[in-house]
Amino acid sequence: MPAAQSLNFSIILKETDAANIDEAESQGAYHTQNLEGEIQRRTVIDQTSKGELSILAELTHVIHGSLTPGGPKASLIVFDFRFTGSQLQGRRFRSVAIEISFAHGSKSPLGSTQTDPEVVAISPDGDFQWDHSSIEGKTQKGLTVNLLGSGSNPSQSGISTSWAKTTPKTKEGEATLFGATRIFGRSKGLKNSGKWLLRENRLRESGVPCKISTAILVRPQPNVVSEQGSFRAIVKVFAEVDKAYSVENVFKRMTGSSVIDPIFFQQDLKQVGPAVAGLQADNLAKAREDGILERLGCVPAITA
Repeated sequence: MPAAQSLNFSIILKETDAANIDEAESQGAYHTQNLEGEIQRRTVIDQTSKGELSILAELTHVIHGSLTPGGPKASLIVFDFRFTGSQLQGRRFRSVAIEISFAHGSKSPLGSTQTDPEVVAISPDGDFQWDHSSIEGKTQKGLTVNLLGSGSNPSQSGISTSWAKTTPKTKEGEATLFGATRIFGRSKGLKNSGKWLLRENRLRESGVPCKISTAILVRPQPNVVSEQGSFRAIVKVFAEVDKAYSVENVFKRMTGSSVIDPIFFQQDLKQVGPAVAGLQADNLAKAREDGILERLGCVPAITA
């Protein structure tokens, strides 16, 4: 599909209280909600278009413990995102941005310097490139014609030719991933969010990787009283796809059926997901040193 027809859409998880339900719908959230009082909801996003493009997100691991032995409380959280295109219809995800921000309770403002949990570390973190490719420009030839027999000496008439070769122009492309911790909702204080940006190799037009796992080490602020859960995550997914998919998702926003709840976390609950080999719940900061964080948060297309 021509690049001119590429548009953007977004899936945004927002709080659903009466004060901001209109805002949530206007920004394009989709229907995955909590049961009453639900904590640590496993299904984060489950969205499929009529054109067989789908975004799925699951909460695969939650390990509550402490940052260091005897130190502040902390939690290691892993989300698994899957992006499936339609090979039959030639539709794909060209780029995807994921933002995961944290706040305390269900009503404290996101971006509060006093109550936001700190995002201590994430994975993937940094710049990654893979699937490198290049296309060389084609050799061009030119013909020069000289009329040598003009004017007073027609006996020398004839044609001479010369060939000119242009310098090949090489186009290069690669798939990229960028991950970083960010400050969201304010301009100072500790980092309270993580962001990842996936872009396809534009030369191959093969789409973004179909799977990315994001691992986040979170340290809630001490002595913060929460009315529901210890803290919550607000997840946003922005994707560049094609015109047809964008129109479909705009329609869903207009119908008013597009509210998604945040995910609440309770630190006194048991862990979610299978045990992680080598991980010490009372020393979660060591997960970075031991490579566990990197193992949990990865893109199989890069690490395979």
